[in-house]
Amino acid sequence: MTIALNERVGVLERVARYQRKTNETAIEVRVNLDGAGVSSILTGIGFLDHMFTAFSRHSGIDITLACDGDLHVDCHHTAEDCAMVKLYCSEMLSRIADQALQTVGGMGLMEELPLERIWRDARIERIWDGTSEIQRHIISRGLLRPLGA
Repeated sequence: MTIALNERVGVLERVARYQRKTNETAIEVRVNLDGAGVSSILTGIGFLDHMFTAFSRHSGIDITLACDGDLHVDCHHTAEDCAMVKLYCSEMLSRIADQALQTVGGMGLMEELPLERIWRDARIERIWDGTSEIQRHIISRGLLRPLGA
């Protein structure tokens, strides 16, 4: 994860970049947790494009995702890599929200503070567009497939 300091404003930007290249796919993603729900999703699979766009819009997280996969053979490699990205983003958001809550303690759960909403929304992100457990299943199935499992 890359965290950048914006010198002009003096605040930390919560931005992550992830790249993965295999024989079957090349994927690149940029996630800005402090975004406005703007997305640019190009996976080549309409349903995945729709789900990531909805994920971005409803969470307020900016996502730029480009995946070039061997769709002429099958779409499962692209789907597995996109599952990795969704899992990574959801877990990153939860970790950041948990760390922020640990910093301020019980006051962070007061409804008057924005952290309470961020922490609550982080929990929801784990189930939107497929639960994190389902994403882990998709990823592990892809890892075990070459072994004959």
